[in-house]
Amino acid sequence: MIDSLRTADSSPRVIRRAVVTGAAGFIGSHLCRALLQQGATVIGVDRRDPDTDTVAAANLADVSGDPAFFPVTADLRTCAIEPLILDADAVFHLAGIPGVRPSWGAGFDDYVACNITATQRLMHAMIRLRVPRLVVASSSSVYGGTPGRPSAETDHPVRRRRTPSRSWPKSSCAWPTPRGRAVPPPWSPCGTSPCTGPASATTCSSSGS
Repeated sequence: MIDSLRTADSSPRVIRRAVVTGAAGFIGSHLCRALLQQGATVIGVDRRDPDTDTVAAANLADVSGDPAFFPVTADLRTCAIEPLILDADAVFHLAGIPGVRPSWGAGFDDYVACNITATQRLMHAMIRLRVPRLVVASSSSVYGGTPGRPSAETDHPVRRRRTPSRSWPKSSCAWPTPRGRAVPPPWSPCGTSPCTGPASATTCSSSGS
């Protein structure tokens, strides 16, 4: 995920200051640790307070004492986002409610608010502050079916034929150019799988959520 961030000439992008949403989760806490190990300053945002949430506290135990890690308890649906991402080189957006099947039912409104509205607010804040890179966590289903094995870093999303209807819309959610033409923001989707277990675990199986 981190190594995929490259500049236009394909050279590695050095991340000086990163924001990780969903930082108190299983994947988010591991990502925070990896970024810190690479020398980045990390702002870890999560609506779960490690002072009151035992799972969040356990996940963040390895990074909570790092002087370059700054945990922030905030809800992206309602909080002021600009102060969180100010001067960031990249935002890794992992916050959201996981699971596909439970999303269509009684919890539909919560899924829309947490997974769509919060993401829209984050992207518009990034546009206003011109944060150069966004990495978005998506469903592991983009990798297609797996033969009962964990997904590997070398796996690639399933390719689908591009049609005009799938082209990026020229909307307000785009980086403006000097000529005023809207262009897609520099974002990278990254498929993830549902993960559970202790924060010390390093692997998780793919289950086509």
